[in-house]
Amino acid sequence: MYSKCGLVGDGFRVFHEMPDRNLVTWTLMISAAVQDGQFEWGLEINLGLIRSGLRPNEFTVVSVLKGCAE
Repeated sequence: MYSKCGLVGDGFRVFHEMPDRNLVTWTLMISAAVQDGQFEWGLEINLGLIRSGLRPNEFTVVSVLKGCAE
């Protein structure tokens, strides 16, 4: 929602304050970063997802690949 309104930074602040992040929230943040043109940031978020012990799914991989293609 935040990224659709042009408030990506606010979305990231909410994400960082979340006590429990799941694969959906990680993937949404990667997608938001890529859509905002923050490709390296999207890759860093992906690394955070992997370090958290979660495994990317097909939606996560598509978001990461979009960032790599830019």
